[in-house]
Amino acid sequence: KLPSKEHTRYEMVYARGREPQPASGRVLFTYDVIWTENKELHWASRWDVYLSMDNAIPAKVHWLSIANSLVIVIVLSAMIAAILVRNLRRDFSRYNRLATDEEKAEDLEEFGWKLVHADVFRPPSFSPLLLAVCCGTGAQLLCMAVLTIVFSAMGFLSPANRGALIMAQLLLYVLMGSVAGYVTARFYKTFKGKSWQKATAAVAFGFPGMAFAMFIIMNIVALSQGSSDAVPATTMVVLLVLWFGISLPLVFFGAYFG
Repeated sequence: KLPSKEHTRYEMVYARGREPQPASGRVLFTYDVIWTENKELHWASRWDVYLSMDNAIPAKVHWLSIANSLVIVIVLSAMIAAILVRNLRRDFSRYNRLATDEEKAEDLEEFGWKLVHADVFRPPSFSPLLLAVCCGTGAQLLCMAVLTIVFSAMGFLSPANRGALIMAQLLLYVLMGSVAGYVTARFYKTFKGKSWQKATAAVAFGFPGMAFAMFIIMNIVALSQGSSDAVPATTMVVLLVLWFGISLPLVFFGAYFG
């Protein structure tokens, strides 16, 4: 048991004439935090020191990294495009030339791009409906991610507002339900599907239903453990209203035009 607890100061360690103390008993580690208010800093700019890393890395380095990445992408894309164009030209030259008697007799088989040109829009043998639903859900998530990045880059989503990013993603996902319905219906129509109502219901209840079920299970576990991360029942009701009141009608609205 310590007879007394005294806060360690700078002078106690580095004072002149201070003799080293023998280590015995328990050591109490403490630290000081001194907050200094900056009168010249605006409230909206208080996060700039963290976003810019206090200018530890110059802006020129960032631009050089971006330019380097763009050059690599352009060079690799040009190489792939050159290879594809070369193969296509070779295929076209072979198909356009006059066939000899030997080639006609051998009944030369197709090769190159003609081997896959008929398989591009061929519906899958397993489940065309499942592929259409997956494409619609992926388009919805892609639009949500792109719009979230755009709004964040424009400064509408500040890291100072806790939960702003999650709420923006949730609202954008709900509003992009029309995109999911349109893409699903268009793909299912391309695959010569007949049950477009079933495809629309699958994209409206498939991914959101699985996500909501996982969310409920995790919330039940959080409630059983007494965690502060547990979501109240009112939030669950709001999520259901967003799902059935906004997302579901938008999915069927997009499917109608698809």
